[in-house]
Amino acid sequence: MFFAALLLSSVPEKTSLDSESEMIPPTPGPEMEEYNEKEFVNLLRSTYGESRFIVEFCLAHNACFNIVDELRTIGSRTVVVRAAEKYNFVLTRTALKFPKKLTRSTVDTSKWEIEFTNFNEGVTYVMIEELVSCGVLHGKNSQAKVLSLGLGGGFINGYMHAEFPQMKISVVEINERSIEMAKKWFGLKTDERHEVILMDGAKYVEECAQKGEDFDIIFLDACFLNKDVDLICPTAVFLQADVIENIAKLLGNRGILVINVLPNRDDSNDPLKKVSEEALKPFLTVLGIQQITIKCDEQLSRKLGFATAVTIPP
Repeated sequence: MFFAALLLSSVPEKTSLDSESEMIPPTPGPEMEEYNEKEFVNLLRSTYGESRFIVEFCLAHNACFNIVDELRTIGSRTVVVRAAEKYNFVLTRTALKFPKKLTRSTVDTSKWEIEFTNFNEGVTYVMIEELVSCGVLHGKNSQAKVLSLGLGGGFINGYMHAEFPQMKISVVEINERSIEMAKKWFGLKTDERHEVILMDGAKYVEECAQKGEDFDIIFLDACFLNKDVDLICPTAVFLQADVIENIAKLLGNRGILVINVLPNRDDSNDPLKKVSEEALKPFLTVLGIQQITIKCDEQLSRKLGFATAVTIPP
């Protein structure tokens, strides 16, 4: 069994917003006049500014998030990114597809589709990249069985569903409102090879272990919805020995476990030590793993002050 962990910061990354490009006003014209991409971006700016509030969506009492669309520069392009955020905490973030026709009638970003296959930043991208580096994904025809414990905005399973047409994906989410949010605002679609199960994830892995089921990949992406805890991800139940043992049974000898680890901000000068002690030690103890690699994206590595690593030995 391979084992990977991702360390996140509770403060979202910010990038510059195409500051070097000139603000070229779009040429006035009828509603259906088409613009080039640069003109259309400027139309977006003049209509909504750099960030647009869509709606407040509550997942639970005192756990309400703003759905916002914002302009960001990624590489050489300016894109529109949708996020569910509360103050400095970003629950999920993904890029949107530009409409096929760039006109005034298509400028409403709330109606745009999610871009599942072309967004190369953040935790979800790092989680997927880890699978590639471990060699578990063997091309587009991979028939891997995937289990995701926790839905979030549904980007990681949406990406796998779009990119690997023969992959069987099961997502377990305990919060019905999270499923509703993912369907309404983050493009969640289910079918015979992509299911979302409303259930306690710890109970689900227990039942699967009793049935002798197995998975090639397990994502542990279950998080608390508030910041009144020291460790936001994973939730405390998944640090219990019996739950970890059940996860290990589902993976067998060749499966991959990828964990989203999100510590809350505190006064610690050593966030890596804090995460290792609170989140990863139970896995090392129960699974008998002697070595562990924590992987994060470049911005996160700079922010938290430790190096990015790549893989985990079996």
